[in-house]
Amino acid sequence: MQMHAFFRIIQDDHPTLPENISELLKHFLLLCFIKNPINRPTAKDLLNHPWIVKGKRNSIIGKGQSGISLGDDFSRNPNENIEESNL
Repeated sequence: MQMHAFFRIIQDDHPTLPENISELLKHFLLLCFIKNPINRPTAKDLLNHPWIVKGKRNSIIGKGQSGISLGDDFSRNPNENIEESNL
């Protein structure tokens, strides 16, 4: 069973995502699952993803906090290569 899981991690682009998630969440998760760390956004970049920002705005913890930039371009396809300079 473990070998099958390792094989799937290597072979598949990403795990199966639930069908009932929003497009914004799907985009966020696909960015997280980019295997090559050079192409994957950093954790700091992901904290500015619209799905995270929206969640912070809707939570008690996120209310009143500032410093979140909505200017980052998260419209790119998470399956495309991301230039290191954009990270």
